[in-house]
Amino acid sequence: GDGPLDIAISGTYAYLIDDDANNLYVVNISDPTNSVLLDSLGIGNTPTAIANSGNYLYVTDETDNDLKVIDISDTENPTLVDTLILGGRPERIAISGNYAYVVDKGSKDLKVIDISSPTEISLTGSLGIGSSPEDITVDGNFAYITDQSSDDLKVVDVSDPTNPILINDIAVGGLPIRVLKSGNFAYVAEFLD
Repeated sequence: GDGPLDIAISGTYAYLIDDDANNLYVVNISDPTNSVLLDSLGIGNTPTAIANSGNYLYVTDETDNDLKVIDISDTENPTLVDTLILGGRPERIAISGNYAYVVDKGSKDLKVIDISSPTEISLTGSLGIGSSPEDITVDGNFAYITDQSSDDLKVVDVSDPTNPILINDIAVGGLPIRVLKSGNFAYVAEFLD
């Protein structure tokens, strides 16, 4: 498609979402110099992010306002197995253990979803997080969320998934869009410096 937006890797397969064609693409990458497109699956109107855990992919869709679960146990034939309406405009997703963490720009919150049973996912908790949450990463008991409107990095205690708690916000500068955590450091990408 013309609008590849995000990618997840599982073994020798890459899964790409495309927000122009609204598809999930399965690509065999066992030979990186000769990748092979194997299959595609229509997955909604505007997929925005993808994450994988075990035999499942989790895809946010900002137009359908939902989280989709796709079974990839038959790698070359992905199958949609569940959908959870989230409301708002789900933007990015991170997975840790039995939970998916979604930042939602429309409802301006963090949503915690129980994915312990991937065919029956359910909303477990939420927290108002700021006017424009953009990205999320989770490490242990903490979620790190960028917020474009307040130009900060929010730190949320998620040790109790039913009751996430904002414990810190750190000014990071203009328009933070992505965050990754490695060791004792969080790395933030911004539009402006």
